[in-house]
Amino acid sequence: MFSKLGKLFKSDKTKIYRSYHFIVDETEQPEESFRILSDSETELADNLNNQTVATNPLNMEDFEFISPIPEERYNEVIVHLRNNFFADEPLNKSLGLCEPGEPHAELEAHSLNTLHDQLSVMAVDKETDQVVAVSLNGIQFPGDIKREKDKLAKMTDEKFKQIFTLLNNLNESLDLFTKYDVDKIFDARILSVDSGYRGKGLGKEIIRRAEEVASENNFQIMKGDATGAFSQKILLSLGWKLIHELKYVDHLDENGEQIFKPPPPHQSLKIMIKKLN
Repeated sequence: MFSKLGKLFKSDKTKIYRSYHFIVDETEQPEESFRILSDSETELADNLNNQTVATNPLNMEDFEFISPIPEERYNEVIVHLRNNFFADEPLNKSLGLCEPGEPHAELEAHSLNTLHDQLSVMAVDKETDQVVAVSLNGIQFPGDIKREKDKLAKMTDEKFKQIFTLLNNLNESLDLFTKYDVDKIFDARILSVDSGYRGKGLGKEIIRRAEEVASENNFQIMKGDATGAFSQKILLSLGWKLIHELKYVDHLDENGEQIFKPPPPHQSLKIMIKKLN
């Protein structure tokens, strides 16, 4: 559930509830490597290019990049996610999982569990001391997906279950531990940037710094489930590789109805990886 989204809100340090990924292997090609785009797809691609070019790039010296994120700032991260990510991430938005600014117990528990892995990165505006971007990253071990599926079966939020059932099933089918002969994976789970800072290179910079964290902690593989077009473009620009793509129009329920209908330009879920030296 890796998507660069956001709206700029004044930080609200209120109580939180104690109450998840994108990537191409150089040795493989996705099922559909080249084809002629339709007129509508061409228009979407043009719009995407126009929206993701870093015009008037930010001076990264104006930000403090902090990793790991200290526990005393977890509340600020959760407030940032409530205001910028939870409601607007493409799959969440498609199902109307929650409203902007409102808490969501399961999403916050997922985020807090990820923060506790001590691999996440946040960007703080030095002038305002506001959290303006985060990359929430965790460790995935063999067997984690089965445990997550067991927990998911006991939850009552059907929309949350629908989203994470898709993510878990896709990741389980890929079996990346066997494929790359590793016993742990750096799991890039959430990328969130405030809208006032978007399109200016901050999302790319925070992912680049997440790559440094992964290298410093001796990971061989980084993985992300990229649900949105903008985060997919960032990852590709940093050399991430696509290993699986699911077009939303092809993901149907038992009645043949499309399950997820996110707004343009989001058209597919891309599982992406990056190999580290």
